[in-house]
Amino acid sequence: KVVVCNFAFIPETSSLASAAIEKVPKSELKGFGIQLSKEEQNDPAKSKIKKTKGLNGRLLYKGWILIWVPDAEEGVAVEDQYLLKMSPGKLFHPDVKHVLFVEESFPVSPNTDDVLFLIGQSHRDPLPERTAWQKLENEKKSKFRLSAEPERRAAMILSPLRHTKEEENGEPAKLKILEATKYMIVELGKDPNEAEDPGVKKQREFYERIPTFVNRVDFRSNSEPWYRYDLNHWIRSRWVVHDMKLEDARQIRCDWYQEQVQWGDTLDQLTFAHVMAVRDLERRIAHEEPDDHIKPAHVLNPFLTKL
Repeated sequence: KVVVCNFAFIPETSSLASAAIEKVPKSELKGFGIQLSKEEQNDPAKSKIKKTKGLNGRLLYKGWILIWVPDAEEGVAVEDQYLLKMSPGKLFHPDVKHVLFVEESFPVSPNTDDVLFLIGQSHRDPLPERTAWQKLENEKKSKFRLSAEPERRAAMILSPLRHTKEEENGEPAKLKILEATKYMIVELGKDPNEAEDPGVKKQREFYERIPTFVNRVDFRSNSEPWYRYDLNHWIRSRWVVHDMKLEDARQIRCDWYQEQVQWGDTLDQLTFAHVMAVRDLERRIAHEEPDDHIKPAHVLNPFLTKL
């Protein structure tokens, strides 16, 4: 049986935490294992301290279990700021199978059906060998025989970055790093025409320089495999679904978290694109996949991706 638990992490000194604590009647404090001494009963400050500590993680507000974080309103370190979003493994019991992170500014509060739907998208049953038909440019139909596919599980689910750049055929166009960064800034509700944040600029320019060294063909032997560093995993990260059981998922989370903490409070979407580009390079080299001298079938025949 699937059990969905909703946790809201809020500042300890927030008005929501104070209101939730004050709504608990004194007669019910014993049920939470809280017993106030006479001194604490006569001193509101001491009483609140004890109730704040004893009720943390035990009160429900509109379907959410409230967990208040000390000193959160004074500013949270970068290491703590991205922990919930990118590497929540240590915060939950090992029996937890999936975690859905939602930013506090996200306009929609997901319900149980939303959560179950997203989790359901993380798994695909094995597919048998099958036949597919595709209409070609000459209006004729062509038959393709698709091989069987194994069961698949997604390490992570995110939504793609919204952008309006298109090719002549109407397909989404490939974004440059600067273009993608501006779309990410728009996604955060900021003006992309304003002066770029120094931290974001430094990170972006660093990623822009990587292809200069990794992808260059000067002094490269013609017989040497050519694997290019290519940023194309452009995402929105206002909500993220994590698979807490897959080892690959854990490694992606760790790589993303470590890279983000290294840069500080910048665009985590940009960090994710870099992490996935590096992982693609490592996988292709380790498995000796065809290099970029050879164009794969889905590049030569883009319609194959729609089968």
